[in-house]
Amino acid sequence: MMTTKRDETLDLRGTAANDEPADGGIGEQQSIEAVVMALQSKIAELEASNHRMRVNNVSLRSRYDALKSRRSFEKRLLVVSGLIGWVASILLLLVISQAHFGF
Repeated sequence: MMTTKRDETLDLRGTAANDEPADGGIGEQQSIEAVVMALQSKIAELEASNHRMRVNNVSLRSRYDALKSRRSFEKRLLVVSGLIGWVASILLLLVISQAHFGF
């Protein structure tokens, strides 16, 4: 005789597959409705959580982009300041050398 294995976790009655069949009465219907309501509640909770995470993700991305843009600006400012300082020091050396040596 060949036996098949049944997933007992999905049995809404909470009984094993080989137990006596349910009466099909009001109790079973209420049990099914309770399970459906619990699942619908869990789905709603997960959807709300998903929405919160998406909002947080957008917020974090915009903050990250703003920080990245600010750092890029600061790097450019440092490079430009360094170049201006370098050119100013070269010009200062030229002015000093002309004043001192009279070129």
